[in-house]
Amino acid sequence: RHCFNLDINLEKGSLILGGILSGSKSYGAETLTVVYANPDNDQGDPKEIMTRYNVDPSWCAEIKEFCGCIIKNRPITSGTSDDALQTMKIVYKIYYADKKWRRIYDIKNPKVQIDRKLRIPVNPSTRSGVFRPPVPEHSVRFFGTDRRSLYPMSQTSYF
Repeated sequence: RHCFNLDINLEKGSLILGGILSGSKSYGAETLTVVYANPDNDQGDPKEIMTRYNVDPSWCAEIKEFCGCIIKNRPITSGTSDDALQTMKIVYKIYYADKKWRRIYDIKNPKVQIDRKLRIPVNPSTRSGVFRPPVPEHSVRFFGTDRRSLYPMSQTSYF
């Protein structure tokens, strides 16, 4: 079982987010608890209202928006491929920030410049010395299908 909790404490109360709706249900029920603090009158037992979310409409809304952009020939403004790339860069930086993971999985410095055409790190000062570092187990992979076969192929992406 996994755990997700986010507590936001404010002067006049708190917001407590718990669980994540997922296919595996391993994060528990998704809930939002609003705590209304009134120290002068609640005697240490503040009013709490918990809302449980059983349906996640985000996937359907994203697909509807995407199809609308295609049908109406509008530019995609939410959930673009650049949004995905920027998110993966943040995730990579989080992995790099953990010194233990960085050492164990040989996670490269995310500030190293990338040759966009070759998608591999290069020496930023000379633009030479192109090298391909070893692929750590957790590296980001994008999957596609090779037209010559039905077997999936993968391409590792270094930021």
